[in-house]
Amino acid sequence: SIKAFVQEGVNETLKLEAALGQLDAPLKVVLMHYAPILETCEGEQAEIRPFLGTSRLSAPCEAFGATAVFHGHCHHGKTDGRTPKGIPVFNVAMPLLRKLWDRRFRVFDVSETGCVPVGATAVQPQPQPQPQLIVTTTH
Repeated sequence: SIKAFVQEGVNETLKLEAALGQLDAPLKVVLMHYAPILETCEGEQAEIRPFLGTSRLSAPCEAFGATAVFHGHCHHGKTDGRTPKGIPVFNVAMPLLRKLWDRRFRVFDVSETGCVPVGATAVQPQPQPQPQLIVTTTH
């Protein structure tokens, strides 16, 4: 049911909040399955986006000062985004990484000043133009 689905998002958010609240570290890297922002789900079919994550998950990340957030699950989404308060969010779903870079991983530099991708996966590949079919008729 929809109530159970919503409750699962609330439960995951509460668990994340409890875990982040126990950390006393200068760097807090969050790894999760579901997407905490809509931006990294862009590219997925609109009908399934509600099942790929919940924005509720971004609140604990922001409240407890996460350095970066990594998630999977969005196989056709975007790789990079940010929470409303600017925390970097990275979609590292393997099918997406394979499609974009023919790799199963990305490498990141995580420091107290932030988190940035490095190496071959630091630059987003340019979208390839789609072949077009042009039909003309003569009378």
